[in-house]
Amino acid sequence: MNGLEQLRQLNEDQEKAKGSAMVVRKLRDDLYYELKAAWSKFITVCRFVFKDNEEYLRILNVPPIRSRTRKSTTDQAQGDQADQTPTDTSNQ
Repeated sequence: MNGLEQLRQLNEDQEKAKGSAMVVRKLRDDLYYELKAAWSKFITVCRFVFKDNEEYLRILNVPPIRSRTRKSTTDQAQGDQADQTPTDTSNQ
């Protein structure tokens, strides 16, 4: 084999390796999305089954459901201050 034939052979081997890598990458991505969907379903089931027992959720490392309508800490602080405002009782 001369240098040119070796170069062609190396190029052909490299193209085969690229094709194999693409196939493996696609398989990996498909399995990842399948696992992600299964994990999401698992989390949902755990939250439903153990909704009254947060200790089990912590043991399973399942994050609690966060409220979407939760006030920010500044809103809460302002609300707390408003609750502590003394009322005027001088007219009584």
